[in-house]
Amino acid sequence: PVNVTPVKEIETPVTNTPLTPEDYTKGIKIPEGGKVTNVENIPDLTTPGKKDPVKVTVELPNGKTITVDVPANVTPVKEIETPVTKTPLTPEDYTKGIKIPEGGKVTNVENIPDLTTPGKKDPVKVTVTLPNGKVVTVEVPVNVTPVKEIETPVTKDKLTPEDILKQIKVPEGATVKVGDLPDLTTPGKKDPVKVTIELPNGKVVTVEVPVNVTPVKEIETPVTKDKLTPEDILKQIKVPEGATVKVGDLPDLTTPGKKDPVKVTITLPNGKVVTVEIPVTVTPIEDIVKKQGDPITTEDVEKHIPKGAKVISIGDKPSTDISGERPSIPVVIELPNGIRVTVNVPVIVTPKVTPVVVKVGTPVTPEDVKKHIELPNGWKVTKVGEIPTTTTPGTKPVVPVEIELPDGRKITVDVPVIVTPTVRQIVVPQGTPITPDDVKGHIDLPKEPGWEIVEVGEIPTTIPAGVKPSVKVKIKVPTGEIVEVEVPIIV
Repeated sequence: PVNVTPVKEIETPVTNTPLTPEDYTKGIKIPEGGKVTNVENIPDLTTPGKKDPVKVTVELPNGKTITVDVPANVTPVKEIETPVTKTPLTPEDYTKGIKIPEGGKVTNVENIPDLTTPGKKDPVKVTVTLPNGKVVTVEVPVNVTPVKEIETPVTKDKLTPEDILKQIKVPEGATVKVGDLPDLTTPGKKDPVKVTIELPNGKVVTVEVPVNVTPVKEIETPVTKDKLTPEDILKQIKVPEGATVKVGDLPDLTTPGKKDPVKVTITLPNGKVVTVEIPVTVTPIEDIVKKQGDPITTEDVEKHIPKGAKVISIGDKPSTDISGERPSIPVVIELPNGIRVTVNVPVIVTPKVTPVVVKVGTPVTPEDVKKHIELPNGWKVTKVGEIPTTTTPGTKPVVPVEIELPDGRKITVDVPVIVTPTVRQIVVPQGTPITPDDVKGHIDLPKEPGWEIVEVGEIPTTIPAGVKPSVKVKIKVPTGEIVEVEVPIIV
């Protein structure tokens, strides 16, 4: 009788561990008294596939030589691919990509990689004992793909799940679910978008896609004839690397007010198109208001420049010897955002004002006040403020007077009011001389400091008797003005 015994196939996952001739003959039952005389056509196990059979030459006990074909099947090892994740994979997750031959078993898994950084990792080494007892080491490739951050300036546009998935490489055969999407209308690092991925081997990992919203700076400038450029606009935002931009219509800066925002269209590196709005505010320039003859200083000009701006140069300053509108002063300034503009600072020289000087008890009318202001052509008084009483001598509160310029601008000037001291009549007998001190003694100066008699005029003779010419006396008041009073004399 003839007994034909089966030949067991050698099956192993792809491995760098070579099998010896003895490993291939373990699957053959050699008849008692027979022997293996040769093993050839040993296959390469580093690539998957059905290999050409291993040829084993067996000499039977009767001296007959036969060739036995030992099938060899190398099964593929699937690469583990995942985007960067904090979800660790277990040893079982790595062995799911290996087909373990029936009767074989996994005895060890080592060199498990860190998945929180991208890159090709050192393979995971899986020790497999084959059914024939041979121990091989199987290397499971691991590729961790990068997760790209989404960066955009503040925008009213919204992200979509598709925008998020463009930032990662989803492994072939995996399924995904995108979590909550952030608000892009405020700047800052946002909570990452969580993407749940079920890998082809069934493992579920969570991938976090970072989102950074960068601030948009407002452009604030004084009224200027200069124009903004697209470059000026782009200085107000951080354009993500790899993005392309298009700047929309630029506003007119010659009038004050909140302008329509400048719309910047940005195509992000992932292809997402967002619109970013740059606010623009144009502030009015306050007039430099000076009194006639009071020179304009550099400090006067700098006070009219917006806070935070740097003065680069100041042009010619006009003289103030004539009241009215004067030529404006061109000033080159650098705004906090680095933009340079030229602003023209208007200059107004107030009309010449003289004090209203009256005796005690003489009422002052609005018309009296207006007569003490020398208005340039086209200027007009629109309001006379509160007028003080004149019941006591002294320097009174000034009268504020509102004046309108031809272009509608308004300024205020102060008109001083001085009530002269009470003067008492000098009465002397004929022939009695009158001295300057006699005259001074008949003037009741106010008690407030700063009043001073500076000059006593001509004193008449006291012969003959009668009403004499009054003595004119000049008095300096606390504000520096000189007023004149007359002291009556009767002989």
